[in-house]
Amino acid sequence: MVVQRDRPDRATVRFQGTTEAGGRLTATVLQNNRNLARFAKRGVGTASKGAFAGVLRGLPVGGPYDIELVIADARGSARDTLRVRNVLVGDVWMLGGQSNMAGCGLLDPRRILPPNDKVRAFYQDDHWAVARDPLHLPETAKAEVHALIGYAWRTPAVGAGLGVAFGQEMLRLSGGVPQGLIASAHGATSMAQWDPKLKRVGTRSLYGAMLDRLRRNGGTCAGFVWYQGCGETNPADAPLYTRRMIDLVNATRKDFGAPRLPVTIVQLGRFTGEKPADHMPCWNSVRDQQRLLPTKIKRLLTVPALDLELDDAIHIGARDLITLGTRLARAMASMTLGRLERRVFPRRPALSTVEGPEPEAAPLRVAGRFSDGLLLPPIELESVKLTLATNDITVSFKNVVGSLRSAGRPNGFSIVGDGREMPAIVRTELHGAKAVLKTSLSSYLPLLNKSLYYGFGLNPYANIVDEAGRPIPAFGPIELTGRPPATCFFPDVEVSAPLAWPGALEKVGYPKHAAIAFVPSVFQGFYCIAPGTGARKPGVDELHYFRFRFTCAARMPLRLLFGYDGPVKVFVDGREQFADAAGINPITIDEAKFDFAAGKGRHEVVLALGTNKGRAWGICARLDRSDLARWKPGRDITYPEIVKLS
Repeated sequence: MVVQRDRPDRATVRFQGTTEAGGRLTATVLQNNRNLARFAKRGVGTASKGAFAGVLRGLPVGGPYDIELVIADARGSARDTLRVRNVLVGDVWMLGGQSNMAGCGLLDPRRILPPNDKVRAFYQDDHWAVARDPLHLPETAKAEVHALIGYAWRTPAVGAGLGVAFGQEMLRLSGGVPQGLIASAHGATSMAQWDPKLKRVGTRSLYGAMLDRLRRNGGTCAGFVWYQGCGETNPADAPLYTRRMIDLVNATRKDFGAPRLPVTIVQLGRFTGEKPADHMPCWNSVRDQQRLLPTKIKRLLTVPALDLELDDAIHIGARDLITLGTRLARAMASMTLGRLERRVFPRRPALSTVEGPEPEAAPLRVAGRFSDGLLLPPIELESVKLTLATNDITVSFKNVVGSLRSAGRPNGFSIVGDGREMPAIVRTELHGAKAVLKTSLSSYLPLLNKSLYYGFGLNPYANIVDEAGRPIPAFGPIELTGRPPATCFFPDVEVSAPLAWPGALEKVGYPKHAAIAFVPSVFQGFYCIAPGTGARKPGVDELHYFRFRFTCAARMPLRLLFGYDGPVKVFVDGREQFADAAGINPITIDEAKFDFAAGKGRHEVVLALGTNKGRAWGICARLDRSDLARWKPGRDITYPEIVKLS
């Protein structure tokens, strides 16, 4: 077996059992058939009334050890003996969840890891042995719950899982500390079946059986590895997923006696089978809840699996289960091992055949700074920003090793509205820890009330990873707000006939005299075009005034957002607020802005635009509140009202 250490280099071993003898209990620890120094006939407990119990303190990490227990009477004569053979001291991990944890990859010898004697498993028939696939054999389980649930999901051809890879990677990362795996998963099970409240029925429940298996192995472990969620992808259970996971982790930490027990979970991968229409959005919902669990549960990390290959409609393939187990180990190590080496990942020894990054001559750069040898947690979504001027979407991530990259064209992002994808993303550009989504839209308006996803649907193709091969997480829905202005582009604008250019922009004044005639504007998209633009004489400078009006129900701070393609001057209620003599083509939405205060009542904005020898065409303009640090849908804010022209 493997005994859980309670200090970096030592373990406290607690044990109990039955005996017909009574007296003093001693323990002798042997390694290679020799007594271990300071562990010869050490007093560790007593035996009486048919039972014995003892505590052996300070057993060094490593092994294997044989531990010989002797019960002696008052004269020192041995009354009963027992030798426990081949004991390792290191870290023990609880494995729980459903079929992807239990292992449904094809048992192809070319696709699974060879065993390593320092990685052991406590199989479901309650015996310890070297860890090899399949780890989970519920048909052999001693706990009644496995027979009660049934195990028709398993066939002899499948059984490869992620546990062996997890244990071997933890062995490597810890510098050779032995690893133990307690196999407790069962396929096709739900969060309701894992409800901690069911522990009252003992091993007739999944949670109770897991606790019993922990109790049989010292009552403590190093951490909890969990892969479950497929069973929650329905309208009834999906909304309850986060609450149930919080309850499961809280109960586990309490019952394991470890308030800070580290937990790693797997985010749902792909599904290629059929589901009812109302179940499909639930798959994305559970994925996103899994992504967000680290923000709700301390010392929990979520590892993506969206990029991994399948061996059937829902189960990750044997080869990629090795990759997933490695990812889980590295996430767990980021919480438990801390600073490892100068390099992000040390060289992999011969014991493992998992493909992984080789060490660099210097530390990898992580999101603009050197990692300084820290093993990073999984990549996390940091922000999503919609740039109104270009209608690009910038998605930023943290914990990125090096920079983002992809094999071929970056893929996986979707803009979704009303459950359907919107074909608006022209291309995805990767820049360091950011992905910039270029859209084909001329305005932000089609994006409002839409959401951004990475990994939308049951079977998306997503291929973006960092330099260590770690994928970005699936996410969504993320509402695309980008803080849009409160008003639309002014649809009701009056434009003057062409006027003589006074020679310089500083000579352009507010149009106070009644002789200036205004006519309704001509629209091209969101731009207000001056009348007669197409018939201008080339090389002649002229001037147009653009005038629009709005009202305010109360005094409010405003911001004018506008664009122009020639020399421009802006007046608000007759007062000059802005001037730019260098304006040229093209018009850019929201290229310029300025703030001003508008009192209750009616107001006027006038833009004077020089034609720049016939090369300038018009303007665009809209209003926003300047006192909102962040736009929030539904917030009760009063906005200006555009005055419609009769």
